[in-house]
Amino acid sequence: MKTTGIICLTLWVIVALLPLNLYAENGNDNEGMYARNKMYTAIHNDLDIDIRNRFSDGDKLSNAIAATLSLSFTWFFINNSGLIAQLDYSRTLTNNESTYSFTQIARTKMLYAGYIYGYQLSQTLGLYGSAMLGIGAARDYFRYVDQAAGNNSKALLTGARLELGAYWWPILALPVLLQPRIGYALRNQANDSYNTVTSGLYMSASIIAALSCNDFYCRNSSIAKIMNPYLPGLIFITTGLNPFLQLGSITSKYTDAQNSVNNYFNTGLQLGFGIYLIQNLAALMYLNSYSNKTTQQDSDYGNRDSGFKFGVGLRYNLPFINSCLNNLYAQAKIGFGNRAYEYLNSESSTNKDKIFAYSMGIGYAYFLTSYMALTSTVLYEVNKYTNSVSNFKSVYSGLAIRLALAFYISNMNLIKM
Repeated sequence: MKTTGIICLTLWVIVALLPLNLYAENGNDNEGMYARNKMYTAIHNDLDIDIRNRFSDGDKLSNAIAATLSLSFTWFFINNSGLIAQLDYSRTLTNNESTYSFTQIARTKMLYAGYIYGYQLSQTLGLYGSAMLGIGAARDYFRYVDQAAGNNSKALLTGARLELGAYWWPILALPVLLQPRIGYALRNQANDSYNTVTSGLYMSASIIAALSCNDFYCRNSSIAKIMNPYLPGLIFITTGLNPFLQLGSITSKYTDAQNSVNNYFNTGLQLGFGIYLIQNLAALMYLNSYSNKTTQQDSDYGNRDSGFKFGVGLRYNLPFINSCLNNLYAQAKIGFGNRAYEYLNSESSTNKDKIFAYSMGIGYAYFLTSYMALTSTVLYEVNKYTNSVSNFKSVYSGLAIRLALAFYISNMNLIKM
């Protein structure tokens, strides 16, 4: 019993350090979507931490560590008026070991904060408008291995976002909402000799969680009484449900040179879904697709990068009844897809790859509420790319850590008090 308690406490401490483990004060259960002390949170992109090696026909080319995260938090301090904050973070470290060996670090971090106003149209639908200002920093470091010093560029990031959207509450018994939105974003990156301005429209949708004091028991002594919720028919959707579309331009303004302008058009979809077939055993499905196109202004020259990957898998929760260890799980996935990269206005420059991927790992579901869990999964993942013409093979493999929100849309009474 003592060992089990130590393991449970360790798992809880890990997730308790994350911003999603919030404590709601009493009095936040007023009526209405935008009532005083209402709070919402969302992970717009799951946190991915990848540690991978890249091989081509058996020769090791590089290893990389990459991390990305985008999450938001909203609090209505009076009826209809609230504060909103969003954190965007990305970092990539690459060590290339090919003929021209190099080390590269690319990092951006941005924090936005602002005001949101909501107007509820009906019991299940409300509109909102928000405005945010942002500040952050970027770093780009590059050095060839045989050189003593490299190029280390640091820049100040500033930005702004204007957004119109809706909160749609499809199931009143479940405090999970859909958030479609459209907005305009502008970001300025101030380097030593030039500025880069990225601006444009975006459309997106996310799943968000309504945080309620009565629904939280992250500090409740009865949390150890978790019963087995993983029964046949239990369905969960991860925060990967994120269709998006972006269009705009990137303008580089140089001190002593002509400005350059590139237009971009990006779209994609991320979807994660699971259903328990029998007790403790769930079938998984995921779909990732994207298409990114960039063209030079007043020209047809540019490039297009597109692809998709579809996969299925299984997740098994360890059968520890009446114990937090029941939330430990093992899972395995397999996936297929393709990707294509082409230079526009060049008939002979299209590169197409077939994708075969698989992963296996262990994870833990930490229930923040009876309908929402924060999942943390450690995976060993392999992605194999095979060129459709030359049959040239590249392999990316290594460890990955995934943090995501999972929303359970059936079997509501997951925790018995």
